[in-house]
Amino acid sequence: MALRVSKLENRFSDLAAVYHGIGQLKDRDNNVVKTDYAIGQRQKGSFVICCGVRLGWRDAFHLRGKTHLGETLEAGGVVSTVMGAYSGFTYNQEFEDYFYQSEMDFGLSVGEDNWTKAETVEFNITNFVYLGNARIQGGFGQDVNCLELTVQGVELAFTRLADYEQAVDLLNDLGTARATCKLSVKVGNHSKDKIFQIVNAICRLLTIARGIQINWIAFSFVDSELSRYFCHHRHQVLGAYQEFEVIESVHHDATHEFLARCLPVYLDKDVDYQFGWFSHFLVEIHTAGFLDTRCLLLYNAMEWLCKRVNDKKKIGKYPVTLRKRVCDFVVRHEVPIVICSKCHALGTKPDNKYRGKGEEPCLGKGHKYKDRCDVGFYVECRNAVVHRGTFYSGEPRREYRIILSMFHKMLLRALEYEYMFIDRYDANFMHHASVKLGKGPYVLDRFD
Repeated sequence: MALRVSKLENRFSDLAAVYHGIGQLKDRDNNVVKTDYAIGQRQKGSFVICCGVRLGWRDAFHLRGKTHLGETLEAGGVVSTVMGAYSGFTYNQEFEDYFYQSEMDFGLSVGEDNWTKAETVEFNITNFVYLGNARIQGGFGQDVNCLELTVQGVELAFTRLADYEQAVDLLNDLGTARATCKLSVKVGNHSKDKIFQIVNAICRLLTIARGIQINWIAFSFVDSELSRYFCHHRHQVLGAYQEFEVIESVHHDATHEFLARCLPVYLDKDVDYQFGWFSHFLVEIHTAGFLDTRCLLLYNAMEWLCKRVNDKKKIGKYPVTLRKRVCDFVVRHEVPIVICSKCHALGTKPDNKYRGKGEEPCLGKGHKYKDRCDVGFYVECRNAVVHRGTFYSGEPRREYRIILSMFHKMLLRALEYEYMFIDRYDANFMHHASVKLGKGPYVLDRFD
């Protein structure tokens, strides 16, 4: 059997990297079989494989071999058969080629995994759209293709791929996922664990900033002679591209400041706050479909975020109310929202003075802007959807936008961010209109 790479590429047109050669893997009868293979990673993060070995419909896959360039290759994980994708019918109901697609926890490594030789680590980053801040060599202009920053002594540089413009066009037209840039990290004296911790945190932060799933799907080790001697690709689930910026992409200072200011906070507080979990939650909120489903996800996410500050079940003999949790979070993190004096007092009240069910009522639970306390409004909206399956106000989309803006502010303030962001419920919001995230809350005694 002579396997040609074109068999894989003709069937799957969105391959970002393809390897082919000869290797060994186990068939469905657990026999080690030598076979030609072609394996490629798709733009959306998963893998597809073409080989001459028949596996089960869903089976373990472990391939060892050499590429056509003589490099060592190893791939493993769980794969499933691509329905109807086989060719070259032979006797005994067998085929010349079989096609498989990867599931989670699938990985592919090529080359020599030797960290001591690495001068730079390069990551392929998906879905990140940005404006660079680097200076053009020999001049004073701005290089829009490169975004540079240094965090905790680690030098990082995002560089757009050659097909960046085409990739962004496809993201907008098809709503899929694609690699848009390369993140280069100088190794220096830093450990492998530190660099990967920082890069993973940056991906979670960028997911929050852009409101879409941003991640790395492959990395390469580059030596002092600028040669790539080791590559690793991983199966990564990437949500469909949907532009929903929180930190504006065309405002390069905002992206730089967001990463520089929030990354140390992320690394210090992620164990307690689980920012990575909330970044995934934010993407699901933006892409969940039905408005009531989005609201359920949103209200649940806000409740769990508030529990990062107050996770007590009871204070004294009284259960901790949702309003108390929200007030504690808003006051502690100085979230810039409007609240009434009763809610502000509730958030500053010591636990031993907390009255539970006898707490003072919110002064502004109404859904009209002039008499609305944002904390009371959220509690009423959440209870209406969760307990009665309906919306609190007569304007569901407006209700959703108000609470989503509140969630963005809470998440950004938890990361101690104070610079420019997009407030999608700001009265002056015009598509791309960043405003400065101040400190609050804004306490009003009268709602009239």
